[in-house]
Amino acid sequence: MAPLNVIIFGETGAGKSSIVNMLVGSEVAPISSKAVGCTFQSTSYLANIGGSEFKLHDTVGLGESEKGTVPAKDAVVNLYSLIRSLDDGVSLLIYCVRGPRVKHDTVKNYTMFYEVFCQKQVPVVIVVTGLENEEPTMESWWVENEASYTKAGMSFWGHACITATRGKFDVFRAEYKESAKSVKQLIQRSCRSSPWQMERTSWFSTVVKSTWNKFASVFDLPLATVSRTLTYALTLIGIPKNEAEIVANVAEVACRRGDQVRAAEYK
Repeated sequence: MAPLNVIIFGETGAGKSSIVNMLVGSEVAPISSKAVGCTFQSTSYLANIGGSEFKLHDTVGLGESEKGTVPAKDAVVNLYSLIRSLDDGVSLLIYCVRGPRVKHDTVKNYTMFYEVFCQKQVPVVIVVTGLENEEPTMESWWVENEASYTKAGMSFWGHACITATRGKFDVFRAEYKESAKSVKQLIQRSCRSSPWQMERTSWFSTVVKSTWNKFASVFDLPLATVSRTLTYALTLIGIPKNEAEIVANVAEVACRRGDQVRAAEYK
């Protein structure tokens, strides 16, 4: 049986790579304390949790400016391409956030991943990091803040309030150990056993629409949208619709070429 795919997403600096390292049990994913991210593209890591194999996908950070490690537009395309390319489907989404209040981007990222990309077909859980100093326990944060997520229209299959660091001189060693246990249990009880796979645009449709768009760009005619899902996701981050359509069309053609390459490799 193929490992179940688990996608970890969230803003830059939320602790996605640190969670990967926690689950794998070694420092396999690079981490950074800088304001810009250090994950340039989605990377996968195998982890054995409770005797089952999982493939953890550490994704590029959301919410960066055009001067960040991965500009927002490129990050969205990267994430779409990842979900689309997973032939074994997706079993779980982990939304990684840091402790402060719910922001506009918090809702936007949830909408993009859970509602737009995965069509509400994949369980989504939330892991809140940076809570090592929370009193009386890390779980107290969720008791105080769950309502704000519900009010913002976000619901989750489960949650974990954690620290993703052992701290200087291992000062948070006990909290870290507790956190690792919490996240592993969350994954085990929330994963979808029958993975969901994103529906793909047919190759014929992609070719026809791409050919039309080359013609349309010359004569200033309306573009045909190859991927409505990606187009909408790009508009969520403020990309004008006409530009979003162009970017989405180019990305979808690239994805289709990737499909052909993978199919040839399996033969």
